[in-house]
This record gives sequence, C-alpha cells and structure tokens, in this order.
Amino acid sequence: MYAITLSSFGGPEVLTWAETDDPSCGPTEVIVDVAASAVNRADIMQRQG
Repeated sequence: MYAITLSSFGGPEVLTWAETDDPSCGPTEVIVDVAASAVNRADIMQRQG
C-alpha cells in the first residue's frame, strides 16, 4: 500500500509518497479501502504548523 506522509511542518515539499505495510485489524474492526480523499484548509494549516 502507498501513503502520503509528512515528518515535519512545512510546504508541499515535506510530503513524501511512501510504500507502507498493509494495515491489520482486530476481530471487531474493519479496514476501509479509500480510493480518493480531499485536502481542505484544516489539512493545509496542520501541515504548516
């Protein structure tokens, strides 16, 4: 699975496209496959610090 991660505050240059392990879940949990996701103002403000 791939994920966009960030390890510090900053602009778009801190975002990294990375391969990660597939998630696992417990007996009372489910995994939801997300095909697309939006980025909104709160996401941008959090990234900027």
